[in-house]
Amino acid sequence: MTAMLRYTVVPDEVPVSGPGPAPRAVALQLRVTNTGGHAVALDRLEFALDPGDSGDRLTGEQEVGGIVAAATGGTEWYARGDGAGTFSAVPWRRGFRLEPGGSIAFDLADIVVNREPGTAHLVLGDGTALAIRKIPAPPRIVKFESVPAEVELGRPSMLEWATTGAGACTLTTPDGTEDVGLDGFAEVWPADTYAYTLVAEGDGPAAKQRCTVTVAGIAIAGFSATPRRVAKGDEVMLRWDVHNAASVTIDPGRLEVDPRSGARPVRVEADTRFRLTAGRGSQTPVVAYDSVEVMPVELDGLAATPPVVRPGESSTLHWEADWTSGFRLAWPGGSVELPRGATAHAVHPAATTTYTLTARGRDERTDDVTVTAGPAITRLTLVTEPDRPGRVRLRWKVQGGRAELGVGGTSAPPMEPVADEDDRWITRLPRVTHIRVASGERSAVLALSGFGQDNGVRVERLDLTAAAGFTSPGAKAAVEWVTHGGTTYGDVADHSSTRPIRGAAGRVPVHVGPRAAFRPLWTGDLTVEHRGGAYAAVDWQTT
Repeated sequence: MTAMLRYTVVPDEVPVSGPGPAPRAVALQLRVTNTGGHAVALDRLEFALDPGDSGDRLTGEQEVGGIVAAATGGTEWYARGDGAGTFSAVPWRRGFRLEPGGSIAFDLADIVVNREPGTAHLVLGDGTALAIRKIPAPPRIVKFESVPAEVELGRPSMLEWATTGAGACTLTTPDGTEDVGLDGFAEVWPADTYAYTLVAEGDGPAAKQRCTVTVAGIAIAGFSATPRRVAKGDEVMLRWDVHNAASVTIDPGRLEVDPRSGARPVRVEADTRFRLTAGRGSQTPVVAYDSVEVMPVELDGLAATPPVVRPGESSTLHWEADWTSGFRLAWPGGSVELPRGATAHAVHPAATTTYTLTARGRDERTDDVTVTAGPAITRLTLVTEPDRPGRVRLRWKVQGGRAELGVGGTSAPPMEPVADEDDRWITRLPRVTHIRVASGERSAVLALSGFGQDNGVRVERLDLTAAAGFTSPGAKAAVEWVTHGGTTYGDVADHSSTRPIRGAAGRVPVHVGPRAAFRPLWTGDLTVEHRGGAYAAVDWQTT
C-alpha cells in the first residue's frame, strides 16, 4: 500500500547561510501523493530533519527547535514538531483515505540553513529519505537607497544598504571606490546628480546596484541691477540669489562671483544689459538679465542771486540738474570744474559778466546767465485804467545805482532823481509822451502815442523785465503785454533776431546783445489799432 505513495520536497535545493552575521532562513514543503489506483488509508505521518553542522545536516542543533510545522492550506491535517527535528501529522477526522491522484502537503518554515554545503535529508517514518542539496548562496543586495533622493546643492543625503550572502562590499562615489560594511550608512554631499554604486561580493556572481542622488536643477531666485536709471559714471548694485549652481558669472566684464548669493557694485558709462550665467558640470547653464539706462542730462533754472551787484561783490549762481557726472562753469578769461552734486557757485564779477554752465554726462547741456556789476534797470511797467484814459501808471526798479526819471514831449526830457524802486501816475499826456528811466550810463526810453485819447483802444499793461538789467550784454529779458479794443501788432528786435508781437496778450523773450556805438541794445514797438483809425502805441529802446 505504501508503495503507492510518492513523497517530494520543494525546493530540493536551498542556499547555505552566507558569511554575514544574519543566517539564511528557508521554508520547505513536503508533498504526499497517491500514485496508485486505489485509495490509501492514512491516519499518521512522521518525518524528521537531522540537525548538525556537517554537510549532511540541514540546520544546527540550536536552531532546530525554531522550525514551525503546519499543514498546507486545503490539507485537513494537524502537524507539529517535538523541538528536536521530528514532526508528526494526523488527520482531523478518523478513517482518512487519500484518494488516487490526491495529495496532502505540509510546510516547514523558519529553517535556518547552516553554512556547510552538502546534501541533507528529510526522512519519512517508513524510511524514505528525500535529499535536499545545500548550495552556496550568491550575495544579494536587499536594500540600497538614499534619503532624501533629491537634495539642494550643498546639502547631504544619507545612503543606506543591507546585503545577504556577502563577504565584502564596496561603495563607489565621485571620490573613488572604498570598502564598506555589509550593512551600513554613508552621508554623501553630491556636487551634481550622481549614481552611487554598491557591489556585494561572496560565493557566486557579485551583486551590483546603483542608487542615484539627484541634485536639484539650477534656479535663479533673483537678479537685479539697481538703480535702473543712472547718470554716466554712476555705480549700480548687482544683487543675485542662485540655487544649485557651482559657478556664477556676470557680464559684461566676466565677473566671477559667489555661486549662491551676494551683491557687487559696478560703474556704468552707457546703457548696459547685465547677464548672469549660472552653471554646474554638464548641465545647461541658466541665465537671467537686467538692464540699467544711462539718462540724458537735464539742466534747468540757471539763475543768479542777486543778478545785479556792485563790482567785486558776490552773487550766487544756482541751478537744478539731473543725471550729471560733473559741471564746467566758464566766463571770459576763466573756468572752473564743479562736482556732480553741485547746485550753486559764488562768483565775484568786477564787470558785467555772462557765465556759461555746461552739465556733463551721457550728453552735454549748457545754459548761461549774466550778472551785472554796476547799475541796471531791471523792470519797467506801464498800466492804464479803462475809466481814466488820460493817465498812465509807471513802475520801475533800478539796482546797483541811483535812479532818475524824466517825462516830456521829447526823447530827452528833463531828469530828476527818484527812488530806486517806485511807481508814479503820469497825467495830462500830450499826443506823444516820452518816459526815460536812467541810472548812470544805462537808460530805457518809452515813447507813448494815443494814450491820452478816449477812443476805446488801450494798452492795459506792458512789462519789460530783465533780472540782470535791460542794458547788460548777455542778459535775458522779456516783454509781456495785454491790450484791449483792437488788433495788436508790433516787433521786438535784439542783436540777433526780430520777433513779432501778435494778439491781445503774450510774451516774447529777448537776449541782450553786445554793446555797439550809436546803436540801442534792443528795441520794440507795440500798437493796438481799431479799424476806425483809433489806436494806442508804445515804442522803446535801451542803451
